[in-house]
Amino acid sequence: TSMLSLIGAYGEWWKGHSELLPVVVPCVTSSLNQPALVQTAVAAFRSICESCREQLTEASEGMVHLACEVLMAGAAVPAREQQRIFESVAEVVMAQSPERQAPTLAPLLSALASALDRSVQMLESAPRGVSPVDFEPYLQPLVDMLNLVDSLARGLQLADDVEERAQVGDQEAASLLVASAQCYRNSAEMHSFRASLLALFKRTFTLPVWNRSPASGMLEMNDTLLECFLAVINSSTRRGPHALELGFGEVMEFIASSWNAVIACPNPSGGTLFGTRWSDQCPAFIQSISQLIAVSSTPPSGWQLVRPSTEESDRMIGATLTRMIDDIYVGIAQEAPELATAIEHQPVIIESIFDLSTRVLQLRPVLFASLEQSAVGNLCKLSVHALSVPNRLALRPTSYFLTALIRVSSSVGGRTDVSDLMSVLWSEFGPLWLRTTLAGIGGAHPRSLLSNLSELLFSMAKHHPVSVRTLMAELLGQPEFPSPHVSAADKRQFMQQVLATRSFIKAKGIVSEFSVKCRNLQDAGGYIVG
Repeated sequence: TSMLSLIGAYGEWWKGHSELLPVVVPCVTSSLNQPALVQTAVAAFRSICESCREQLTEASEGMVHLACEVLMAGAAVPAREQQRIFESVAEVVMAQSPERQAPTLAPLLSALASALDRSVQMLESAPRGVSPVDFEPYLQPLVDMLNLVDSLARGLQLADDVEERAQVGDQEAASLLVASAQCYRNSAEMHSFRASLLALFKRTFTLPVWNRSPASGMLEMNDTLLECFLAVINSSTRRGPHALELGFGEVMEFIASSWNAVIACPNPSGGTLFGTRWSDQCPAFIQSISQLIAVSSTPPSGWQLVRPSTEESDRMIGATLTRMIDDIYVGIAQEAPELATAIEHQPVIIESIFDLSTRVLQLRPVLFASLEQSAVGNLCKLSVHALSVPNRLALRPTSYFLTALIRVSSSVGGRTDVSDLMSVLWSEFGPLWLRTTLAGIGGAHPRSLLSNLSELLFSMAKHHPVSVRTLMAELLGQPEFPSPHVSAADKRQFMQQVLATRSFIKAKGIVSEFSVKCRNLQDAGGYIVG
């Protein structure tokens, strides 16, 4: 163990003494079949591969053979250590020239495809109606195989800065991207693996082993397995080319059909049916959509594998996102009689959907403006009530979303569809956003959330000064709002200062001072700035 730890600690040193690697690497890999040493051996192996991937390219075929042996060994090597080995081997393969990567990976892709097929057959053989504990041995092999695919996909990613350099005119980076895309597109082995992977995704959802909810008739899909499917999609969907990237349209179709199967679907009798675990499984779908939006935020280029035009990707994502927002609104609303109470019970979903919506606004404001009116309206209804919930998970992403919405609508540069949408939304929801924000500052929310409320109020005052002046005068003119501890003069001064400042730092101080007065904490030294 000490020797393996020492080898791992000298990862960078081996890079400068590559002539020793043919001796060191076998020393490490020979320990992988010893249970007492495997964890330390894998750590040393990963350290060497990370530091010396360029020096190990000539041994990449041997590395792939090692990964195949690990795959065949099964439980002899713990699942987590198998994943680390696969990711490390993939990183070494990626140090090769693009034309060598596919032939080198071919044996591993073939072995992995066969193992995936066997694991699905194992799952299909599970007896009907068994307990979750008895079902686990039939499910775990597929989970393990998908985790290996995810690890392989993460290792096969190009460096993050390659595309950035290509976009600013770096010819070497651009040539690498184009060559990689061509090799991945033309590789029969990679094409076959991608096709088999997508077929496996679809096949798994049709297996008769899944129970159906007695109330809705929807699939009761295992959480871990569902997360594995979506993790593979996330890891293989990048801005640049990826060896395992699935077709954009096929991925969108899979996500939409999976959502329909396990999260929510229309009720033939009217309304919406929800899966038993819809609220727990929903964030994983949102994360995948967020990844696809990030990938499609740049125009298609010659080094992308299978990407539609920006307009077509907006159409596909917009349809799915509209459906998700509408379903989430209905699902949350049915959790409790009061929407604010229901939101308080589901802060993780609120965090996920508003983080996603903020990303859409920042990367694709035109996509946000193209969402159906029902979805945008439901999102804004959720935002009003989420602002009233003194829960950091709910309030922070909501305030970020609203701040982004207000800012983007004022900086889209000629995009009247975005600014026109914001005008409509502000006239309907602006008074509610402002009232809830002032109430939070006045004491309805903990002072730890003042920074978020300050930023939101500052954005509203900056971008809608006329209407905010009118609304603040009306709201602060109400007796004891937002607190009985502030006088009319205090409120007048607060409004004038908020509307006059152009500095967010000063705005935070103004809000903090007013909040202290509202909470009657002046004598307690209860100052908080941000």
